[in-house]
Amino acid sequence: MSNTVWINALAELQQQGEPCVLVTIIEERGSTPRNAGSKMVVSRERLYDTIGGGHLEYKAQQIA
Repeated sequence: MSNTVWINALAELQQQGEPCVLVTIIEERGSTPRNAGSKMVVSRERLYDTIGGGHLEYKAQQIA
């Protein structure tokens, strides 16, 4: 995916006044699907980009 997906999503959601959360991986340990610095945006309706899927992404979505 393009590195601009989450940036564009933030800009679009802000313009629409839609609340959202920016999720960022700040540290990686062991084997991970994405590196530190990976980001995704969670809005009420959808996810923009990914932090690698799996349980971590599911938990981040639930918390957001």
